[in-house]
Amino acid sequence: AFWAMWSSPLLVATDPANLSDEKKSILMNEEVIAINQDPAFIAGERIRNDNETTGGQLWARPLANGDICVILYNSGQNDDVLVTVSWEEIGWSNEDSVSVRDLWEHADKGVVTTGYESILPAHDMTMLRLTKM
Repeated sequence: AFWAMWSSPLLVATDPANLSDEKKSILMNEEVIAINQDPAFIAGERIRNDNETTGGQLWARPLANGDICVILYNSGQNDDVLVTVSWEEIGWSNEDSVSVRDLWEHADKGVVTTGYESILPAHDMTMLRLTKM
């Protein structure tokens, strides 16, 4: 997901025909590729780094249409770490209604105010596309 957040080229150093179905689903996720190929070509930045405490990190990238892509990341060794984003952290009002889409699950998570949270195992992430309503 970070290659998409940073608008980096996607290089695969293996024969794609020999990839497992799981790896193909990662590399060929159209929603994540859309983030990578967003015409704004603005790289994402780390907004919050809780490495000294929980290991949680918040990354955000503005998109050309006004949406924001965020990654909630548990960079630590502990499981069940709560990683959050508040709308104020990404430049919106906490009163804004925001549609949340999980890009790995291909699932709409609803329209919410204030922010969003994920409980993540070690070294796992949630990648979201946020649309202000």
